[in-house]
Amino acid sequence: MVRRPSARAYVGQWVFLLVVLAVGGLLVSELADNLARRNMHFGFGFLFAQAGFDIPFHLISWSIFDTYGRALLVSLLNTILVSAMGVVAATLLGLVVGVMRLSVNWLIRNIALAFIEIGNFNSAVVKARHLLFRFFGERDLRSGSRGF
Repeated sequence: MVRRPSARAYVGQWVFLLVVLAVGGLLVSELADNLARRNMHFGFGFLFAQAGFDIPFHLISWSIFDTYGRALLVSLLNTILVSAMGVVAATLLGLVVGVMRLSVNWLIRNIALAFIEIGNFNSAVVKARHLLFRFFGERDLRSGSRGF
């Protein structure tokens, strides 16, 4: 049996939406006023300004006289390249370790098992360190103490 929301629930959702939009409009208005008071501009006009820095590795032509928009494009292409290389490397490594796990050789099979277990343990350690920092370290950073 499907229960339909009441009219009061719909009204509450619309009121909440209007409050969120009003707060967002207020924040944007305050931002525009503060930027105008400091003689700063809001927008994407900076993308057409000269960058003035070098990007050592680039897939397309780049010089220090190019714009920030071109730098963004060069950086995006570099990120896509590194991501694709990471996907290919992880796939090949997983394939090799998976085949090693199926080996009849005891040493190769257990090396693959140790590799997998160390990887699983490592992720658990990273998660535990993150949780410890969130519960203990962050509070100590705010209070100014050194922690342990």
